[in-house]
Parts: sequence; structure tokens; C-alpha cells
Amino acid sequence: MDQFDRAQEIDASFLKQALTMQQRVAAFSRDARTHCIDCGEMISKARLAVLPGCIRCIDCAEALELSQRRG
Repeated sequence: MDQFDRAQEIDASFLKQALTMQQRVAAFSRDARTHCIDCGEMISKARLAVLPGCIRCIDCAEALELSQRRG
């Protein structure tokens, strides 16, 4: 496998991840203010009171922040 095949595989992987996330957002669009788009669990009322319109529960938000820090 050459570098171009690998690049195509990586591109396909990113596209699949983006499409999966978009499907999750669409599936939870009506519940976006009450349920996490990552795990589907209900977002606590206290979190929604502090961050109206948030789309992730505290656990998923923290996991996302941690993964983004690690780069």
C-alpha cells in the first residue's frame, strides 16, 4: 500500500466519522436540549440551566475536552 492509498483510507475514515456525527445530530435534533449527542443520555437540568443549548452531558464534554488537549 502506498502513501496515496493510505491517504484515501484516512480521508474515508474522517468522512465516515463526520457522517456518523451528523446522523447523531439529526437523530437527536428534537431532543438536542435534553439528550447528549454522543451517548444519548439525558443532560442534567443543572447543566442545562448553566449552559442552555449545550449538546453534551458533562461526562462526554469532559472526554471531548481531554481528547482535544491530547491532540
